Amino acid sequence: MAGWRGGAHKVASYTRGLLLVAIFHLATMGLSSSWVTPSQAQDPAMDMFLLAVSACPPYRHDVAPEVCTNAVNSVTDELAKALDIPDQNIIGLTEEKASGPKVLDAIRRLAEKSGPEDYLIFFLSGHGGTYSEWGRFSAVPERIGRITENADSPDDYVLVFWSEEEPSIPALSLKEQIYIPVSLLLDTLDEFPGKYAVILDSCSSNLAFEQFVGAHKKRDKLDFLLTAAGPNQISSINFAGTAPLMTENLIKALSAPSVVFFGEAVDQARAMTTLAASGICSSLTVPVDEYHLVFPGHPDIRPMYDRQEVGLPFWFCTQVPSVADSSGFLSGIRLKQQSE
Repeated sequence: MAGWRGGAHKVASYTRGLLLVAIFHLATMGLSSSWVTPSQAQDPAMDMFLLAVSACPPYRHDVAPEVCTNAVNSVTDELAKALDIPDQNIIGLTEEKASGPKVLDAIRRLAEKSGPEDYLIFFLSGHGGTYSEWGRFSAVPERIGRITENADSPDDYVLVFWSEEEPSIPALSLKEQIYIPVSLLLDTLDEFPGKYAVILDSCSSNLAFEQFVGAHKKRDKLDFLLTAAGPNQISSINFAGTAPLMTENLIKALSAPSVVFFGEAVDQARAMTTLAASGICSSLTVPVDEYHLVFPGHPDIRPMYDRQEVGLPFWFCTQVPSVADSSGFLSGIRLKQQSE
């Protein structure tokens, strides 16, 4: 998202107030608790595993490497503490260790040391979008561009992992596992003997939602799914520029005094992410020419005082996370600090 920057532009107080009320209402609609009952305690015979991955490729200057480091450190520290996951069952991967092949290998290594009664939480923060989107972002020769546009599954959601150089040929990126489609990630996660949960903090990650949830009919091991942003929505960084917004709010919710169960933490994190994203969105601007390149045919719905820049549309940068919970098991786990 290079070229977008925060502005000091003022927004009328009554407009901001109406917006925040509407956003909070949107964020909390349908947020009836997904956790089932406090009696769903963790089976003492079960081992819980955590794989936390955050990929900030060096060629993407809009997201600093420390954002990835902060994401993995906070998840491996706070989520592991809240769910009482032992250190030997935790893997954290950032920078070059967060390449596609290394991530898939880490899943397989955890699968080798686990049994059918065990549970894996897979957290991933990074870039994502449809295959055709990444094809358009890549500066490819015309013939290769046509191959990308005519791909069998142009609307499939792909996750972008670490690589030294910026990918230029989407089909080759798939082969080299710089891009990993949802289907391949699920195939690898299915090698884990027990059930697993996926927490996906990436742009437009709700586009992957149907692929994950639809796959659940065939893949009964997929137990829980949390995605950070709706279709065509960016997954924001917090105001300090140090952590992905949904990840930050989930970590905060895990230690909130009023939160007892994991499902409650997820519901609170979803609402607070949307609310916080609205504030960030109101200060984001983009040059007019870039705006029309990214949003062809859309009017300048938020012109700023400087007519050379316009505000980004709220539907694009006010993210709405989604959750699917098939059993209520993970949501029903009492957080460790609340049970002591």
